[in-house]
Amino acid sequence: MCSSRLRTRLAASSLSWVLMASGCATGTSRPDAETVRIGGTGGGLLRTRGGEAEKTSSVDVPIAQAWRVLPQIYDSLGIALTDIDPADHTLGNTGMKAYKHLGGVPLSTYLECGSTQAFPSADTYQVQLSVRTSAESSGEITMLSTLVEAVARPLAFGGEYVRCSSRGVLEAKIAAMIGPAPRKK
Repeated sequence: MCSSRLRTRLAASSLSWVLMASGCATGTSRPDAETVRIGGTGGGLLRTRGGEAEKTSSVDVPIAQAWRVLPQIYDSLGIALTDIDPADHTLGNTGMKAYKHLGGVPLSTYLECGSTQAFPSADTYQVQLSVRTSAESSGEITMLSTLVEAVARPLAFGGEYVRCSSRGVLEAKIAAMIGPAPRKK
């Protein structure tokens, strides 16, 4: 498992996303929902409360090798890196917009944002997405923690942001592209 310090760092960094948005919106409160606030004209700050837990995987490669290939993996998935912290082995993008696809893959493959008129909302809404991965050494094995958070809203008309949940596919794909899971002895 990753340290609580790593979890705290991932959660804190994902709470502040600088986004391009106009107007203000507040999500409705449900027991398992988050409050989403977007303010300002032409830009704002997105804050979420609660939310996704990072998905943790172990890969059978040393941390130096994992860290070396992570930027290439993000690039191949269509995620531009905006945050890189070599000292903590953390990288990602905490404020990207996506529409319909991410790296040629329908967003609904990675995210569950509900559906409208029988179509997944992730494929028809504008999605604000944060993807961050941290690597932690455990000998010759590297522990990866990837956190995917997203909110979405319709493009055609003003509407409130809805919280999307990760399907776990993107996190698993990142880990699989780095290397195999450790073999059981």
